[in-house]
Amino acid sequence: MIITDSTLNEITLDNPAPIASTDGSRVRGADQNRYHDLTLYRQDDGTLVCHIEYFSDWDGENDHDTILTAPDLNDLRGQLQKFELSYVRGFPPLPQYEKRQTNLIHWLRGNFCLGGKDLIIAARKALS
Repeated sequence: MIITDSTLNEITLDNPAPIASTDGSRVRGADQNRYHDLTLYRQDDGTLVCHIEYFSDWDGENDHDTILTAPDLNDLRGQLQKFELSYVRGFPPLPQYEKRQTNLIHWLRGNFCLGGKDLIIAARKALS
């Protein structure tokens, strides 16, 4: 299940203490001006709730929140692998910016995948 900004406040966590999280504000030793933080919670019924926060310092580009729910870590991993970054505005939709936009999405996707991998690893340790 995917929940976006408009329905985010409909989620009530049984246990508000996260079991794992990642901080995307620094990647490979460098501060980022666009990044994702991921936080994972576990409901009393075992359902995993992953809060994905996108932060952007760029003018005209808004922060964005998404919630994913999954029955287990394998399902969550699959959802993270397929997760679309459709909310990233990036460069103007003009031909001269097409390559730069592609590179931006590729960079953000790579960093998002690293964060997702780190989140799953930390969650496995926390749940074992």
